Amino acid sequence: MGTNPRFQREHRPTKGEHDGIIRRHRTATITLAAIVVVIAVALSPLVLAAAGEAVNLDWQHMSDIGQAYGAAAAVFSALAFTAVAVSIAYQARAVNQQHFQAVRGFQWELLNMVADEVTPTTHGSRGSSMRSTARLWRQGRRLNPQ
Repeated sequence: MGTNPRFQREHRPTKGEHDGIIRRHRTATITLAAIVVVIAVALSPLVLAAAGEAVNLDWQHMSDIGQAYGAAAAVFSALAFTAVAVSIAYQARAVNQQHFQAVRGFQWELLNMVADEVTPTTHGSRGSSMRSTARLWRQGRRLNPQ
């Protein structure tokens, strides 16, 4: 005996399934865009030739204009390359700062563990100096929490 489709629950995708669907759609969209760009580039000479014949363009003059834009394109490419290099330098600097902060945090945690472990019986005659060092350290922790 079959079940009535009206009473069946609609399947809702889980988060993992939803992410997979989105990833497939994104991949399909990028692939389609790439195909459209390749077709447009492949057909551009034919379109330009047809437009040139229809309007009767002077191709030598158009070539000179294209050469002028070539110099401007080289300048913009150099500026873009410089911007990418500066961006990479800033990212490297940020990574170094994060590494420094991670090491500093690790050192802070180690010092906190040492200060918490200091007792008069564990350090013999040095107990009083260790206690005062630990007390100063705890005061510093209260003033400079991380």
